[in-house]
Amino acid sequence: MYKQEMKAHPNFLILIGFSIFVSLMALAVLSFLKGWLYYSETEAAIILLNFIYIIKAALSSQHSYIYRLVGNSLFIKVIKRKKEKLLADIDLSRVCSIKKTRDSLLHSIGNGRSYVAELDFNSRYKCVYRDKKEKTHTFIFQPDNQLMKLLKQSLDKNIIKD
Repeated sequence: MYKQEMKAHPNFLILIGFSIFVSLMALAVLSFLKGWLYYSETEAAIILLNFIYIIKAALSSQHSYIYRLVGNSLFIKVIKRKKEKLLADIDLSRVCSIKKTRDSLLHSIGNGRSYVAELDFNSRYKCVYRDKKEKTHTFIFQPDNQLMKLLKQSLDKNIIKD
């Protein structure tokens, strides 16, 4: 049995500051276009989007993920405000591939999930597996070196690609 806890990235305040900076720069550029027909709507949209981003960043900084390898199963849980919730229970014999990826957005993996709490794009892996109904699922996660070593021992060598 192996357990890894992936805590939320502590630098969300930097992201919020960057978001405010970009929004202020966009508003400054818009100030030159005061005669533009949609000026006030665009200004309100920028402020609203920035507000939504700040709330999302603050909420996402309050959760962490747990990857637990028990026997031939990988469990992924999320902890939000001291409450644990099981997100995935993956039978390793049903894993099709695990590849290193730099993908950061879900559109790059289709309808997949992202179980990532840090901004380090160099240690992300994309896992493809089939459930009991033979439906294919994809998710991105950030295992540490020890978990990857244990996964390599548990899976066929052709499944994991670094």
